[in-house]
Amino acid sequence: MSGEGSLDKIQFERWVLFIVGLAFLAFALIKVNDDRVLEAGGIATIAIMCLVFSNLTRFKKFKGLGFEAELWEEKQQEAADLIDLFKTYTSEIVMNSVMQGRWDDGGAWGARWKLFNELTSRKPIPGVDYDFTDLRKAVEDMFIFDMCMNLYGVVRNPLDAARLVVSNQIVSETDLAQNFEKQERLNSIKLHVDQPLEACRTGNLAKMMLEVARVGRLRFHEEFDVEVEFDEVRIERLKKIAEMSDKRPLQVTDELIRWADHQEE
Repeated sequence: MSGEGSLDKIQFERWVLFIVGLAFLAFALIKVNDDRVLEAGGIATIAIMCLVFSNLTRFKKFKGLGFEAELWEEKQQEAADLIDLFKTYTSEIVMNSVMQGRWDDGGAWGARWKLFNELTSRKPIPGVDYDFTDLRKAVEDMFIFDMCMNLYGVVRNPLDAARLVVSNQIVSETDLAQNFEKQERLNSIKLHVDQPLEACRTGNLAKMMLEVARVGRLRFHEEFDVEVEFDEVRIERLKKIAEMSDKRPLQVTDELIRWADHQEE
């Protein structure tokens, strides 16, 4: 009977931890949605730990928030499961912060990186390495995406202007066959990167944007004798983003955060 009573007590404690963890997690997500990211950090940590420890099923003992545990069975699998849970809850909170209101004004990337660093630096099981490589890449993808999209018009607008000049030239000409051929060539000039978010996740978006600018400028000059002028200061920024995108993990600086938040010095 005492054994059954102990098991019932353990089950009850696990459910209490789970419910408390869910409550704190919901509160943390509310803070994130309100763009109060830094406040969410501490709450999220409590939520994650409650949820992780609610899944303890085969430990004889543990001390505090770190394990000094002896396992009844399947030690390695149990520990791996707990680590995966910790990583899952951490990733959920961080990515919710990253995806929430990215287009709003009033810089938010500084707070998001602080939340990422705070949560991924936690080590509930001492001596265990937590690999957040995938999460960091996902966060960096969105960080780079925002930096690039803030320069979208730097490439697109001059190309659109050149296209308008050529279109007006075509309309003013009377040779229909020649007009059709010119229109076909004009339509084949790429003005932007297709599916930029996916391109950022799978490749170097900044480099692709630079290539669109380079090819577009060359073709308008050679095929239509129209010059395309880009803002060279912004193009240089895009080149820096392209270079750092090939050298991950990123060294996140205040300057990069301003670029991602579309804030000029």
